[in-house]
Amino acid sequence: MNAAFLKSRLVATVLVFASAAASAAPAPPAPPAVHLEKTPARIERRVFDPKNPPPEMPVLKASETAVCEYKFGCDTRLGFELPRLSLKTSTATVTACEISVHLDITVWTPVNASPALVAHEETHREICEAYYEHVEPVARQLAEAVIGRKLTVPSANRESATDQAVRAVQKELIKNFLAQTAERCTDAQERFDLITDHSRKPIANADAKERALAEEFARAGPGFPR
Repeated sequence: MNAAFLKSRLVATVLVFASAAASAAPAPPAPPAVHLEKTPARIERRVFDPKNPPPEMPVLKASETAVCEYKFGCDTRLGFELPRLSLKTSTATVTACEISVHLDITVWTPVNASPALVAHEETHREICEAYYEHVEPVARQLAEAVIGRKLTVPSANRESATDQAVRAVQKELIKNFLAQTAERCTDAQERFDLITDHSRKPIANADAKERALAEEFARAGPGFPR
């Protein structure tokens, strides 16, 4: 069998591992099928001039005077085996998945922002971190689900065909990851703004956060750890 890894990105590299000849020495233990890495959330706080916001800043909505920008990320690398000989089609088997997750947060507040506004945006940050805190079981479950996946490809140009098939699996995994993290987080963020009217209503941020999270969890149903 040929073993290879494919890393997700616009430019992917396939690494083919040569098999060693059999010997009397005991075989080393097999590496785990799923390897998960979670980096600490990267948090940045920036102050801007409302009359001259920097170009990299998100555009504020009509109801907004500040914003918490966040990006959930997921990089994947799949290992697969492919038979050396085949007829019209070949069947690759996904044997390993390396997955790395990360979260970038930038809290944007205007110069001379009130303490109430700053506290409101910091609570948006806390909501992001609440979802990121439990991201590992989500990523692991999705990675485990692709182990053993069979990918049938034509033997003609099978390297490029396998590349495309593996990329499709990676895209599916990343899409599902974002649906269970970033999209759910956005739902909770929007609920928090509705509850607080963007910090205008006299309600404690902690209470509004708990209510927003409870509403989102109830909508999404079981399956996401709290």
